Amino acid sequence: MVDALAAHPTDPGSAAAAYEAASAARVEPWYHISVMTDAATLRASQPSAASSDEPPKAARFDLQTLRRLTASGDPELALLVTRMMSLLLTPAEVFGDPAVVNRLAAAATADRPTPRTSRRPSLTRSDLMAAGR
Repeated sequence: MVDALAAHPTDPGSAAAAYEAASAARVEPWYHISVMTDAATLRASQPSAASSDEPPKAARFDLQTLRRLTASGDPELALLVTRMMSLLLTPAEVFGDPAVVNRLAAAATADRPTPRTSRRPSLTRSDLMAAGR
């Protein structure tokens, strides 16, 4: 909006048209990706003739997977995914590069180590009250 108003400070109609064009170029692709992702998720959740033991044919780039990618340990992918989730990059800019898609797919399908959790003793109310004295 700021760019549209800066480009057309005295012409509200042109500013509105510029804003609409920018929105169509930068935001609408994400709407279309969301529709496709929802349809794919629905298809995947429905019973099919394929065996449930069959591995997935391709990495899924749903929101949960994208969040995992930000913690993948690859700072370049984390930055890319963050920019993508913030609508700073369009799907074409992200998924248009086969090398990037391959890196994203590898990170999305990689096994994640299970974090070791150390069980600390639970604090009771009495413990907390004693610590506050």
